[in-house]
Amino acid sequence: MQINVLGLGYVGLTLALTLANVGFKIIGIDKDKEKIAKLQQGIPTLYEPQIEQLLKSVLLSGNISFAEDIQKIEEQVVYIISVGTPIDNQTQEPNLTNLKNVVKEVGESIKKDDMVIVRSTVPVKTARNIIKPELENISNLKCPSDFYLATAPERTLQGAALKELRQLSQIIGGINEESVEKAASIFNKTTKTIVKVSSLEAAELIKLLDNTYRDITISVGNMCGKICKELDLDAREVIESANYGYSRNKILFPGAGVGGGCLVKDPYLLIASLKGKLELELVKSSRRINDSMIDETIKLIKNGFKKVGREIENSKILILGFAFKGVPDTDDIRFSPTLPIVDFLKEQKSMLFGFDPVVPSKTIKELGVKGVPDFETGEYDCVIIMNNNPKFRNIDFKKIEDKTKMPILVIDGWYLYDKKYLDTIGIKYFPIGSKQ
Repeated sequence: MQINVLGLGYVGLTLALTLANVGFKIIGIDKDKEKIAKLQQGIPTLYEPQIEQLLKSVLLSGNISFAEDIQKIEEQVVYIISVGTPIDNQTQEPNLTNLKNVVKEVGESIKKDDMVIVRSTVPVKTARNIIKPELENISNLKCPSDFYLATAPERTLQGAALKELRQLSQIIGGINEESVEKAASIFNKTTKTIVKVSSLEAAELIKLLDNTYRDITISVGNMCGKICKELDLDAREVIESANYGYSRNKILFPGAGVGGGCLVKDPYLLIASLKGKLELELVKSSRRINDSMIDETIKLIKNGFKKVGREIENSKILILGFAFKGVPDTDDIRFSPTLPIVDFLKEQKSMLFGFDPVVPSKTIKELGVKGVPDFETGEYDCVIIMNNNPKFRNIDFKKIEDKTKMPILVIDGWYLYDKKYLDTIGIKYFPIGSKQ
């Protein structure tokens, strides 16, 4: 059996390497020539712990190769579609262009008894109403009599994907029972637990619910931060006290915003799935709350500078964290809340310095920010913490303040520090959702 993994981003590449590692013959396919060239040389194109060692190992074993196009072969082929499914930034409608292009290519190559597995996150009914008829029209084959179709959504956490591919349960839905079984026979080589569901649609919905649930949960903490700000209360005190000794509560601290390729997108795919049928007001409200935290952070920066009597213009500002999250760490800056904060500060003509333990300095430089690998040795007027990487939990702010020779302003988008402690050493500390 030959497995073609189409799309080698965070989802496709980690899956391709894992499948090759358990013994399948894999061809990783991506239109990005530079990406393919690097992978062929054993150079990872994204950050994941242990990914370089795994890539080199499966290349050496001969279980994986990389190509820009599908290669037709006589033996049975499984096509795993793992391309991105973005949304339009203005309308929040799904953009399935990449998906449809890949489906067209698969349709031109698929033959009797081959199988298609949809790994991409898609609106509900995409596999049945878009992918299936398109494959049938192009190939002149019929599903499921001539080829198999299943949905096996990805649910891994960036920064722990290789580990979770071997541990998490795998959801599988199919056009028929045989499609489910054939897909399960692949994934049960990588994980112990297969969850077979009754339909393609059930599998599609489960993935969307996973991330929508997470987005809603985050919005509760962000809403609490807004409430506490208006009532002149401390969000840390309120949330910690509410959670303490009360297992039914798991309220999160408010944050500077929600980023990454999933949480800002998948709730809109769910909304699109029910368009004209059901208004998902809770989902929409959660998205609005989470999106609004970037403006809350900008207001906090403005207010902080006002409180210490300084101008943002020409101030030396250190930004810590460019990836959308820091635990587990990732190099993914897609929809990172840091990006609009950088844009705002550039408009204010601030002098920007930045550090992220994983995001390459080249990427930081391309954003118009000077990278500083040893950030504690610099002189700054303000430090803005934009993700929760463990390296940001034990900063010697006093050391920075001694160099600056004036109280420094600390804007904390992740509640990594205790305000009472920083107050004792003269740091002007402003966490999201705190009374000002």
